[in-house]
Amino acid sequence: MGVDLVEMQRGFAASAADTERVVTEAVTGRRGRGAVMLALSSPGARCVVLAQVRRDGFDEVTVVGAPDVDVCVALGFSVHGFGDWVKISPRDADVWPGDAAVAVAALATDIDLTRVGIAWREGCDDGRDVARARAALLAYFGASQQRFTLPRPIDQRRLLTYDPDGRLGRAVIALSRPSGIEPASLRHLEECGIRTAADFVGVQIDYLSVRRTTYVIRRDGTPVQIRGIGPERALSLSFWRQRIDAGRAPVFG
Repeated sequence: MGVDLVEMQRGFAASAADTERVVTEAVTGRRGRGAVMLALSSPGARCVVLAQVRRDGFDEVTVVGAPDVDVCVALGFSVHGFGDWVKISPRDADVWPGDAAVAVAALATDIDLTRVGIAWREGCDDGRDVARARAALLAYFGASQQRFTLPRPIDQRRLLTYDPDGRLGRAVIALSRPSGIEPASLRHLEECGIRTAADFVGVQIDYLSVRRTTYVIRRDGTPVQIRGIGPERALSLSFWRQRIDAGRAPVFG
């Protein structure tokens, strides 16, 4: 597993700018040395922000807890899996995970950046290591996976339109054909108003239910169950959307 969980800083950041510098330096300094997962939160906060850096993989920022859904969507995050909000780094981004982790903590959560705690775990070389590192960091900050809850509808009056270059709107699912999405599934998606990457903001799966009930979350925050879209196809669809947004997958439309 590599280096064990290490406390880097807890409860004594002089300012938000101080936190931004520390987090960005921590991520940048480990980018060339392999995989690392860094987390930050503050006493009493309902959220933990995870910044994941993997060698030869995708950098990723995740918000776990109860963030401001409207802000997450406006920043281009997708709801994924249990209900975490996830965004992978834009292509060719340098120190993006550190900057993004701080930005999300400041804008979308109740984390106090002047009282922030930061911890990391190194040596996340495969999926099992990533899962263990994630669990250890969440436990460190006293965060637990709550019972499955769907995100609330998004307030369109507050929401900034996310898709500045129109990439999501041009990415037609039927032409891109994410892995596992068959013609019948495409028809069912279109019947529910989901034709492009801009028509939904992610997926959510109730792993605590016997049948792993799966929802696709539409652009306005409405969850819909779609015939033929189970957990595997939903996650494939969600990951395809993240890759389109990050400029890591071609747009067909």
